[in-house]
Amino acid sequence: MSAIWGMIRTNHLPIEATLPAGMAFFGDKYAVDRVDEILDASVYFACAHQYVTPQSKWERLPYHDAERGIYYTADCILDNRDRLAEQLGLREYEKLPDAAIAYEAYLVWGERFVTRLLGIFSIAIYDEKRDIFLLYTDHTGCRCINYAVEGQEILFSTTYDWFRVALDKRLRLSQTWMTGCVREPSACMIVFPGLTPYENVFQVRAGHYVRVCGGKVRERCYYDPGKTKMARFDSEEAYREHYIEVFENCVRDILRPGVKVAATLSGGLDSTSVVSVAAPILKARGEALPTYTSVPDPEFELESDGYHMADESPLVRKTAECLGNLEPHFVACEGESPMTHLNEWVDAYGFPLKSSVNLLWLDRVSKQAAGEGCTVMLSGQHGNATISYGDIFTLAYQDVLHLKLLRAKREVREFLQVNHIPKENFKRVLKQNLAEKWAALWGREVSEEPVRFARTDAAERRKIDRQRHADVRRHGTGSLNSHRQKRRLPYQLAELQQLGMYNTMDSLVNGIVERDPTRDRRMIELCISYPVSCFVAHGMERHMVRGFLEGIVPDHVRLDVRHRGAQGADYLQRVNRSWAEHKQEVLQNLKNPYLKEYLDEEALQKLIDDCGKADRFDEENSKEVIFILYYAALGRFLENYHGQ
Repeated sequence: MSAIWGMIRTNHLPIEATLPAGMAFFGDKYAVDRVDEILDASVYFACAHQYVTPQSKWERLPYHDAERGIYYTADCILDNRDRLAEQLGLREYEKLPDAAIAYEAYLVWGERFVTRLLGIFSIAIYDEKRDIFLLYTDHTGCRCINYAVEGQEILFSTTYDWFRVALDKRLRLSQTWMTGCVREPSACMIVFPGLTPYENVFQVRAGHYVRVCGGKVRERCYYDPGKTKMARFDSEEAYREHYIEVFENCVRDILRPGVKVAATLSGGLDSTSVVSVAAPILKARGEALPTYTSVPDPEFELESDGYHMADESPLVRKTAECLGNLEPHFVACEGESPMTHLNEWVDAYGFPLKSSVNLLWLDRVSKQAAGEGCTVMLSGQHGNATISYGDIFTLAYQDVLHLKLLRAKREVREFLQVNHIPKENFKRVLKQNLAEKWAALWGREVSEEPVRFARTDAAERRKIDRQRHADVRRHGTGSLNSHRQKRRLPYQLAELQQLGMYNTMDSLVNGIVERDPTRDRRMIELCISYPVSCFVAHGMERHMVRGFLEGIVPDHVRLDVRHRGAQGADYLQRVNRSWAEHKQEVLQNLKNPYLKEYLDEEALQKLIDDCGKADRFDEENSKEVIFILYYAALGRFLENYHGQ
């Protein structure tokens, strides 16, 4: 993998030789193996290489095809490189780098060549003779790539560093992006897919590419899984066989020989499913699979509510016994808190991150695995939207919509009997889900948090809530979705963009690339095409894991419906332990005067006062702590921007 960046001046004015030197710090800031660049009058292309696969060390990027007048650079891992090489007639391709194969595909199939690719990538191509610039990201946006067109200047970059160097004083904050980020009460940052924290700097959306020709900028969609046809198999067993075949292919294609692979592993369905499919493949090669699990700091004694498990290590150890070739590692991040590296993370990632609670252990896991020689990290991050989607409300609601009322009643009855659930509990949860659904559909806030902190005037001016409401109407609220909403759920551009931003920056910072087979385009298409009866069946929720993967996923995880993991459950205790150490640093970030442009001044001042008075936080203040972390990171980001 790599990071790519560059500039093209279509008026053919030369690019200053000193400008590329502005990226000389790149190799020190991120975990890269080498940096190469081409400066040819009015064209500058660059690439920071990471040796993730055996072939990546032979990458010749950026590349200038002088005969054709084409400049090319890429950030690319192909999962179908063997198949592509065969189709392209490439001989002795074993050492041929992935980006070189992708370039050959472009020469043969033209502008929409990426429809033939499987894997993760961002690719930049400039055809000087035709004056056409093309910029691509992969089908699910795993490798983020940003661009700006300023007059007759075209700029692109994996990170925002290049725009800061090249645009200098012309780089302004996007008030729409920033307001949307603050308005959202969850850890999500993206309200408008394609926007970035900077004005007129855009991110290529998943399944799209950008074409710049004659000064005109057009974003074109090359992949729309919403058009996937429904699968038609004649039995449940046929669906199961097809599902296992696709899942195994998605995992197997990631496990390239010569690559040391690790995996994040909790006691939950998604990560256990991925590891359970990967482990036998590696075992057949005589290889082990190192796994990394977040566990609480042993200093704390956490109370359990009987359902949420703060420490999933017993389940992971049992999984390791069942599969045989796992090497479990348990990551406790002893002595640290979400505040320990907060400023450092904001500086490295380059955006006002809102996931410091989970980033604490995710960052440590990446660093530890990379330090032990791993270059690829398996995860099941997207599984809730694909392989483990589906609860009883999903099934019953779909039946009601299709006027199959008796079947809905029968399925609910079977579910309650199989799981020994009182009818009153089902009714209570159904009532709650209906209330949330109608509140969302009518544009009402279920949570008061965004109203309390975000400036409503700024949100109204930029139509933030209207966009959030439109997104809910398009993708639904989770369980009680229409057929069309269910088909859209696995492929949400805002969610994919956020995941891509974090995954890309984590790989640059720590030198290990996350790969998620539950986010593979083949798995997304499969889940869109399957009927809801595959997701919930025989009284069993999340049936595509619990039912279809019987004999593959160990039963102690597959059949456990009484527990759910709660990673990062000790964040409040960690914050309290280090509050005295980091209190002044947090207050300094919160007192950044530019925060008032996005946050309600009175609410912000109360937050600052509460922090100033507090020696520790109680459980009843746990949500407030989350917002303290959000806005401390935002204050640091604004300090970096205005202090340039």
